[in-house]
Amino acid sequence: MASFAKWATLILIASLLAGCATSGGSLCSGWQPIRPTRTEVSTMSTETKREVVTHNSWGEKRGCWKP
Repeated sequence: MASFAKWATLILIASLLAGCATSGGSLCSGWQPIRPTRTEVSTMSTETKREVVTHNSWGEKRGCWKP
């Protein structure tokens, strides 16, 4: 029974570590600038506009995209 517990523990640890693997992509992988239309901007709340500017500034500072 002790052998089963050791194997079960090993398999559990291995599966948890496999979930932490990275794809090797860049910092910018999976991110794009948010470019709302004028109509969308006119209906956005101030907080949403602030979040869009923060997101886009983050990407620009890191060279992920240009303004």
